[in-house]
Amino acid sequence: MEQIIITQPQMYEGEPEAVNRLFARGCRRLHLRKPTASRSQTAGWLEQIEPQYRPRIVLHDHHDLAPLYHLGGIHLNSRNPVAPVPLAEGLTLSRSCHTIEEVKTLASDYDYVLLSPIFDSISKPGYRAAFTSEELESIRPLLSRNVYALGGITPQRLPEVERLGFYGAAMMGGVVTDFIFDLGGVLLDLDMQRAAAACRQVGIDAELFLSGNPGSSTIADGLTAGKLIADYQVGLVTSEQFLALVQRHCPPGTTRQTIVDTWNACIGTVPRHRLDLILQLRRLGYGTHLLSNTNQLHWDYIRQLCFSDTGYTCADLFDHVFLSQELHLAKPDPAIYRHAVRQIGTPAGQCFFIDDTKVNVEAARREGLQGAWLDVGRKNHLHEILSPFL
Repeated sequence: MEQIIITQPQMYEGEPEAVNRLFARGCRRLHLRKPTASRSQTAGWLEQIEPQYRPRIVLHDHHDLAPLYHLGGIHLNSRNPVAPVPLAEGLTLSRSCHTIEEVKTLASDYDYVLLSPIFDSISKPGYRAAFTSEELESIRPLLSRNVYALGGITPQRLPEVERLGFYGAAMMGGVVTDFIFDLGGVLLDLDMQRAAAACRQVGIDAELFLSGNPGSSTIADGLTAGKLIADYQVGLVTSEQFLALVQRHCPPGTTRQTIVDTWNACIGTVPRHRLDLILQLRRLGYGTHLLSNTNQLHWDYIRQLCFSDTGYTCADLFDHVFLSQELHLAKPDPAIYRHAVRQIGTPAGQCFFIDDTKVNVEAARREGLQGAWLDVGRKNHLHEILSPFL
């Protein structure tokens, strides 16, 4: 199935270099959509694209630049509804459609058309899918001829687009420059059964360590186990305070080190092949970052035994490390995604976030990031998610 990438509407530093890398990895067609860019800004953007890749670009605005830069085509839309006459030789002509009737009437007049919105928009709340599966089935022969699905398209939805019968799929803002990884469940294996067993072995109430329920058993005056853990995760409670409070509810003679070892018992390993995927992304020019809800005791243990012992340091793997305990914020708070995007320095739409908790991915998408939910029960799912970018 054919694929089109459509750029983010705003100009930003480093995008042409990212597009060159995208073409080098095999992207066959990219729509340059910058509705507020001037002619000179658009020309300056095109100057930075390697000449051998320019024929893969379709221009949405300032159509007269297409033949000057030997581009592949022009696209018609509400801003530019009429094609130049005569159309320069070799340019493809495409247009946007928003109804079934438009496809029936116009598709044969163009090299291809984009029909939207097929799915609920990821970045525009309230922008819903406009067509039923029955309506799309009614024009399946047309879809398979030269119609691209647009709207809410992600790499994970490509099989569904193909099942609907479309010739191809267009991904808005699909130029990814940065990946943001969750830690536990995505890179790091967790074993909560082992943690529960460790609690039982030393006589510690597992609810003290494993409860995420703010209304769980009381630890101190007005403080529940769930609230203690939540506060510790965002750095409102120090490790010393956390251990002291837990120790009060442990069997007599329980040492601080025993508590630490029990607390860390849920932490498994970071399989080397997952870290190798991150290094592969970095070699391809992507930025890679870590965004984790974690606490100081867990992080100290993970950084040493799960990263350093694999031969990698965090600096080898990540441009930025964002930890809830340091930021005093936790996913899915929108502020934590905004902070990460500001620090990374690229538009949210160019960042791809991967987490094993759906609400965290949904919150990231509401902030404009691209993203995917990782199913921890599905072997090699991380590789499946990343394979379109490798």
